[in-house]
Amino acid sequence: MMMRMNNSEQRKCQNCKKDFVIEPEDFDFYKKIKVPPPTWCPECRLVRRLVWRNERCLYKRNCDLCSVAVFSAFAPQAPYAVYCVECYASDKWDAMQHGRPYDWNKSFFEQWRALFTDVPQRNLYVTNSTHSPYGGNMLRDSTRIYLSYSLLSSEDVFYSKDIDTSRSVFDSFDVVESENVFQGMLGYKNYNCDFIYFSRSCLDSRYLYDCVNCRNCFMCTNLRNKEFYIKNAPCTKEEYKREINKIDFGSYKISVSLYEEFLAAIRNALHKYAIILNCSNCTGNDLINSKNARVCFSSHDIENVKFAFRILTTRDAMDLTYLGINSELLYECQGTGSAHSSFVRFNIHGFDGHNHDVQYSANCGSSSHLFGCVGIRNKQYCILNRQYSKEEYEALAPKIIAHMDEVPYISNTRQGSSDKVIEYKYGEFFPIEFSPFAYNETLAQEYFSLTEKEVDSRGYRWRKPDAKHYSVTKNPEDLADHIKDADDSVCDEVIGCAHNGLCKHQCTTAFRVLREELQYYKSRNVPLPRLCPNCRHYERLAQRNPLKLWHRRCSCNKGTSNKEQGTSGYKNTAAHFHGDASCPNELETPYAPERKETVYCESCYNAEIL
Repeated sequence: MMMRMNNSEQRKCQNCKKDFVIEPEDFDFYKKIKVPPPTWCPECRLVRRLVWRNERCLYKRNCDLCSVAVFSAFAPQAPYAVYCVECYASDKWDAMQHGRPYDWNKSFFEQWRALFTDVPQRNLYVTNSTHSPYGGNMLRDSTRIYLSYSLLSSEDVFYSKDIDTSRSVFDSFDVVESENVFQGMLGYKNYNCDFIYFSRSCLDSRYLYDCVNCRNCFMCTNLRNKEFYIKNAPCTKEEYKREINKIDFGSYKISVSLYEEFLAAIRNALHKYAIILNCSNCTGNDLINSKNARVCFSSHDIENVKFAFRILTTRDAMDLTYLGINSELLYECQGTGSAHSSFVRFNIHGFDGHNHDVQYSANCGSSSHLFGCVGIRNKQYCILNRQYSKEEYEALAPKIIAHMDEVPYISNTRQGSSDKVIEYKYGEFFPIEFSPFAYNETLAQEYFSLTEKEVDSRGYRWRKPDAKHYSVTKNPEDLADHIKDADDSVCDEVIGCAHNGLCKHQCTTAFRVLREELQYYKSRNVPLPRLCPNCRHYERLAQRNPLKLWHRRCSCNKGTSNKEQGTSGYKNTAAHFHGDASCPNELETPYAPERKETVYCESCYNAEIL
């Protein structure tokens, strides 16, 4: 079903049955990259890609080639051979040995699924990263990493995620070009800071929200170019040091109280409609140095990109999650991390070099003109891992595309109330049920959380946690309150997580403290954690905005307190362009209209902050 609206088209999502709009410029891109328009709405397309990315649920198993013990994103019961990173990159095996001719009696997706199951998988997506036997997953060009995920060119990172070109980062999320950061989130160019959220270019500070170019500041919000501030009030250098020395940051009880105060300060602060820095014609959130990026999140240095999440240095692309670098003409890709790739469509991972004209493939690198391949390296003109001549490939590929439309794959999953089946023709990303991971193992659960019952009702898979075979030797309430009282013996303990598995955070129920970790806590005078790394990650995740936008009005109301609107009660301190009237500006923002924060347009925000 479609409806024309000013040269746009309104269509109904095949998955959730909700309406979505395809704009004229979207049709131009689809024509340019030679794909049909989508039949799923942008959010459903995003979820469908995220279901293919398991970062944090890792398992112990042996490499099926060299038998060495490894950590793997694939559970031991998964129906795949799994090779360690070294074996996967070696010449001890050849993905071409799994090649097969195209079967015109079966749908393309069924044939691809059989190939994907047959070809070995790499245990982790780790490239050029060293001294990190327990590093985590999705690491590139990094060293000395521990249980961290989605890192680029970083070192000495513990229990963190989405960290780029940074060093000495602990318990943080989405940090770029920073150093010596503990509990940072959405930070850029910060140094020696603890609990620093949505801030940039700050030094030697603690508990900051939305601060820029600040130094020696504590428990502050919305500051610019300040030094020696406590709770947004200026003080002398001597007063600052005296007051800070009174706070016992090493005490767990005091740290809990400080964090609660910090969250309250954030709620009462002024919130810019979105974090968009040095950008032109962009919508989304957490965007830096970008142009013509629409509905994009956590990305930087991108141009002419739409519907993207965590994209780096990419241009002319749509519907992407976790990819780059210096690539262009990409569509419906998940984790295509190969540098300098182009004209790639419907692809999963690709860490090992330039890819060109690759579609419906997974784990391929340094290749071109592939259709429906898995694990191929340094090849061209292959279909389902079988070699063809250039002429044969160019004749067969269009026939397969036509066959995909004539004999679609019929999915057994559904999200909406309709009983109408979901068809997968050419132009659809891989079906959700083909993912090697259960829904709750993937990033889909982190950003679009479902209960086990909801997952089951939609026909997706849910994985119950494995039985734990360890005994807790130290309850969290029995840990030393102060870090100075924690000795090396705590590193021999199995510490129970305070959530005890009763949360929805993939709780591991217990954790250990490493000796170098203990030294770090002592050096920064911060207490031992009481939650396992997974629960700490989910608590940070709860403080960031969702990967969606709402249309709403600026909250600025006649230059007075906003309590009348039921928001946090921020009171204006400057004159605004709209005078005594309410601000007329409308926003595309990750703050839903019913939220309590005071959310201002850029003009009103700048009037107050700059």
